[in-house]
Amino acid sequence: MIIFIDEPILTALGTSSYISVSQEEAMHMIRQTVETIKAEGALSGLHCCGRADWKEVLTTGVDILNFDAYGFFDSLLAAGESIEGFLSKGGVLAWGIVPTTEAINSENKDTLLKRLEEYMEKLGSFISKETILNSSIITPSCGAGSRTVAEAERVFSVLHQMGEALR
Repeated sequence: MIIFIDEPILTALGTSSYISVSQEEAMHMIRQTVETIKAEGALSGLHCCGRADWKEVLTTGVDILNFDAYGFFDSLLAAGESIEGFLSKGGVLAWGIVPTTEAINSENKDTLLKRLEEYMEKLGSFISKETILNSSIITPSCGAGSRTVAEAERVFSVLHQMGEALR
């Protein structure tokens, strides 16, 4: 079993709206949630569809890191060495490479596979390509609830096509 935490605040830490929420407090709460999930025998995943301090997030013990690779890959790249340690301990990267914004209307399997390959190559400066490939899954960048039915269907159709191409 896998239980995901859909994390709503990491991207807002430090902003005026959330000035009273410290990063330490947020990480502590995530860590407690991850420990509870694992105590029940499940794998823990964390989804954050924005920028985050990934080095800190990886200290929470999460098993699967689901990030918006389409829109915010650069923030993950900044934590390259921490990602290497995460993967060496069996962690999994869930690349949110299929956009769940209006960008889905201008993307397709080939453009997204090219983008994914470029990103994996950049991460490859820290981690072997084999390790990256063996420790990765692909996902939508975020939920599709704000899209039209046709766009949501396109998100999952493109994701399926990419999965088939990557097998």
